[in-house]
Amino acid sequence: MKKAHVFLITLGVLVLAAVAIVAVVMTNKSSNEDRFSVNGSGTVYAKADIANMNVGLKTEVKKTAAEATKENSDQMNEILVVLKDLGIEAKDIKTGSYSLNPVYNWTEKDGQKLSGYEVYQSVTLKIRDLEKIGDIIAKTTEKGANQVGGIS
Repeated sequence: MKKAHVFLITLGVLVLAAVAIVAVVMTNKSSNEDRFSVNGSGTVYAKADIANMNVGLKTEVKKTAAEATKENSDQMNEILVVLKDLGIEAKDIKTGSYSLNPVYNWTEKDGQKLSGYEVYQSVTLKIRDLEKIGDIIAKTTEKGANQVGGIS
């Protein structure tokens, strides 16, 4: 009877060990059998239909800030008229930058001395008709624009 009891206990331990091993194997088993994965990539090429560019005007040294500002504003207003004549809408013209700066010269005799003022002003354009880019550059430079670039 004692031998049967030892046999049953040993058999029970072996069954529990087998169940534990099966449980561990089933838990670690990959669950990808009922799934699939797809990766892809694509490239789209499109013809440009809008360009951005900057048109700027730097007014060199004038004796007073008012004189430099007036000359720069007058020329920029002429540039804006040209842009509107070329069909650039007001919504597509934005102020890019504006600066008024003193200009100093230095000499050994006098040291640093105020020479006058310079003004820089630029506008950023959104051009919806790419055929006009050449005309915009030509006509704005005719009206005094001396810094054109940033075409993208």
